[in-house]
Amino acid sequence: MDLLSAVKHYLKVEHDADDHLLSQYITAAKSYIANAIGRYTEGHAQFEVVLQMLVAHWYENRGMYESGTTGSSIPFTVEHLLTQLRYTSEGE
Repeated sequence: MDLLSAVKHYLKVEHDADDHLLSQYITAAKSYIANAIGRYTEGHAQFEVVLQMLVAHWYENRGMYESGTTGSSIPFTVEHLLTQLRYTSEGE
């Protein structure tokens, strides 16, 4: 299953109307993860989960938020998984 299909399945999105938007979020999530952990880890199971969680967060919170308001910050679960992924070796 490709990433777009996996993300749509995760989000329970059955239409194609948001495919372009979701593809942009996938690209942004890949960059976010790489910047957060200092390397690119596509193919790692935890990478896939974090990517889906990030895309879901951005898809469900599309508005612009000011600092200190709810909905804008990256969920703790994502931050925690990124920390674990940062210390996982390439082959794991």
